[in-house]
Amino acid sequence: MAYRVSGSGPPLLKIVGFSATMDMEEPAFVDSLARVYQVVTLDNRGMGMTTRGSRSFTIEQFAEDTVGFMDALDLPRAHVMGTSMGGFIAQELALGHPGRVERLVLISTSCGGLPAIPVEEEIFDTMCDVSGTPDERLERIAGLLFECRWLEDRLSEAKIKLAPTGEPPPADSLAAQRAAMEKWEGSCERLPRMKSPALAITGTEDLVIPPGNSRILASLIPDCRLAEVEGGGHGLTYQFPEECASLVLDFLRA
Repeated sequence: MAYRVSGSGPPLLKIVGFSATMDMEEPAFVDSLARVYQVVTLDNRGMGMTTRGSRSFTIEQFAEDTVGFMDALDLPRAHVMGTSMGGFIAQELALGHPGRVERLVLISTSCGGLPAIPVEEEIFDTMCDVSGTPDERLERIAGLLFECRWLEDRLSEAKIKLAPTGEPPPADSLAAQRAAMEKWEGSCERLPRMKSPALAITGTEDLVIPPGNSRILASLIPDCRLAEVEGGGHGLTYQFPEECASLVLDFLRA
């Protein structure tokens, strides 16, 4: 498993989302957190520089991968932050291994299953579409992740951040991640048993995982704060890195 460590202090484990790698992270967001915490960001199974391994791609398996990763780095307990699909993994980690998670940050995510507002099929199709030139693919993805008015003057910048290497993710890994998300039965019924204090952050203009999902999370997790970032899309940490970092830091320091 490939990973990157930024800063020093109490550990903050960052789990990236669908199709993402640690190289796609917004530097201003990570740097703000790394002034106070040791931010450890990893590539999930089959993405970036992490190998596929021999086991099936499931959300539960990704959570077990993360526990093994924590063991290998001698991290008995950490704050955990998951974005989008990474939020699914973070929930499974916190529910299955409550002693390993100090505080939980869930960004642009949902509890999955029937109670959640689902991701539209055509959005999944677009995010898995690796056809055309790299520039064409990035323009499609950017249109999903960012609110259109914010994106107008920042398209070139957004595309560089979404694919710093210029290479699309492996199509087989994308398909396997998508299948894992679609097969996940969700955590909604188990969330009232959550032991970790949580923060759910969403953008009011999220087209991928609608903001109502974060409200559901906040209603089901016993100790959960809700923060809605006005004008934020699914990629709100790119749009408002300092504001999002401030929300996270205030919560983790509480």
